[in-house]
Amino acid sequence: METATPRYSWTDPDAYENFMGRWSKLLAQKFLPLADIVPGGRVLDVACGTGVLTKALAEAGAHVIGIDASEGYLEGARRYRSHTNIAYEHGDIRHMRFDNGTFDAAVSTLALDVVPEIEQVVTEMKRVTRPGGVVVGGPSILWWHAGL
Repeated sequence: METATPRYSWTDPDAYENFMGRWSKLLAQKFLPLADIVPGGRVLDVACGTGVLTKALAEAGAHVIGIDASEGYLEGARRYRSHTNIAYEHGDIRHMRFDNGTFDAAVSTLALDVVPEIEQVVTEMKRVTRPGGVVVGGPSILWWHAGL
């Protein structure tokens, strides 16, 4: 049996923009209040993709690190959504390099539902968020919020 070749590339930022970018843009503004972002806050955007939410967080005054496993997506994020309050990093969201309690919030939209190791990723998000911080994510449109 022949295996179908996927039409969607997990590395092409332009394909992502055409496929999901419009949804990311619509959801980013609705997502911000859930993250309790304060100007100057430190926020980690997990599986940031092409940086739609990352840029919205920075424009709200946060200092943001966007992390993603796709260098292609990060290239697109740097090209389309750079900001003085953003650093984009390549990394494994299951094993993040950050110290415990580094961030005021760890957020993720439209990614957690496609990560097989979701529990491991959420555990990492909690670990890198300070006590009393916010971990919030949205697999598809089902949002969850866990104040720590």
